[in-house]
Amino acid sequence: MCVRWEEKARRKEPYSFDMFLWLRKCLSVNSSLAPSFLEVLHVVYDWQRLGIFTGSRVSEYAQAKVPKGQRFNVVPQSTEAGRWAGFPIAFMRCDFTFYDAAQTMVPHSNLFDAHSHKLVNFVEICFRFDKSSTNFSCRKYSCTKHDIFCPVDAAVSILHRADILGVPDSEPVGVVISKSRSVSHGFRFLRDTDITKVMRQACVGAHAPDHYLRQRINCIVPHSNRVTAAVCLQQGGAHNDEIAFQLRWHPTSVPIYLRHCFKAVGTVLQKVVSGVLLAH
Repeated sequence: MCVRWEEKARRKEPYSFDMFLWLRKCLSVNSSLAPSFLEVLHVVYDWQRLGIFTGSRVSEYAQAKVPKGQRFNVVPQSTEAGRWAGFPIAFMRCDFTFYDAAQTMVPHSNLFDAHSHKLVNFVEICFRFDKSSTNFSCRKYSCTKHDIFCPVDAAVSILHRADILGVPDSEPVGVVISKSRSVSHGFRFLRDTDITKVMRQACVGAHAPDHYLRQRINCIVPHSNRVTAAVCLQQGGAHNDEIAFQLRWHPTSVPIYLRHCFKAVGTVLQKVVSGVLLAH
């Protein structure tokens, strides 16, 4: 039976293991892609490989529908927001805390050097502002030592890039190098459109035209990282309530996203993601 267009348009498909392999290959060999696109690709790669562990909404790391006159979206003025009102909705440096094997905090000033010597074992992330009722929740993720799927490695790369580009502590760390004359900072903030463009290109690069995901490429969207995490957890044996807790979803949302979506995300991806999240 054919899927109704309206239902198909609402679907969000997950990423596949092969899509991440394609991204990694583009970053590790001489690529024919334009250097400016590769810079964006690297940023998206880091945020998506972190996002399959955090299940982050796009607003937590990138910008969408920014009000005129603003550079990024900010936490609304409200009693619930407290001292964070007016600060970025998207992650800042202060939302990331790193620890070594002895659970001793690793200062950001020494983070990249410590990570290069394999001394960073955990990252704790604070989700300050959420459209649900779970503001200021924290989740801790362990280092997997996997070449691609390691939340610690992704987070360190993200902060290292922000340091190189001189991003202020009070601004989002989801940034891309920019040489545009209209940008005075040397960087711009990651946009939802960047994610869609890169991940659909990864789908094209990784899969043949008749592959299931290629046939539904318009369902590859920034929300796909949340669906990927949910699929991995479900295949790892998690119940809907466990998935909802780990990804900060409402429990009724889980079966809606998982009912018809692509499930063959890849054994490696499934085992690494579910192994980290279900270990908590």
